[in-house]
Amino acid sequence: MRFSLRLCRNRDDAEDIVVETFTQAYLNWERFRGTGTRLNWLYGIAVKRHAMNRRKFRNRTDSIPDDLLADSTNPLDRIVIEEAIGRLPLAQLQAFLLVRSEGLTSKEAAEILGRPLGTVLRQVHQAVHLIRKEVNVKSCDSLPSASLLEAEQ
Repeated sequence: MRFSLRLCRNRDDAEDIVVETFTQAYLNWERFRGTGTRLNWLYGIAVKRHAMNRRKFRNRTDSIPDDLLADSTNPLDRIVIEEAIGRLPLAQLQAFLLVRSEGLTSKEAAEILGRPLGTVLRQVHQAVHLIRKEVNVKSCDSLPSASLLEAEQ
């Protein structure tokens, strides 16, 4: 559920993805080829279901779920990070969440996503770079300008 929630950023959609994933897995249980773990197979189904649903609802915007922000010591930092993650292109988002959030290896993520290992490595690297860049910009934007600091002295 955590992966679906981070992928969808909407509890109702995430629950739909989980139900669709397990329904699809149940209906196709005998089609599992054994070329990885069943867990990775489920991640793959969830990624595909999310992509299909995303195409249906392209213009929809969602807020960040409260439970994703609860474990942060600084909620404002967590919001900036989650917003940056939410703005990642779909391919980078999928690779980033599988590797950095779910703890899978890049090789496992590449198998799930059906992409070359080098592509997944690059997508995770680019995602981290974009998130760091946005967090640095936001933290600089929140600092008072030099003229305000001088006026206060």
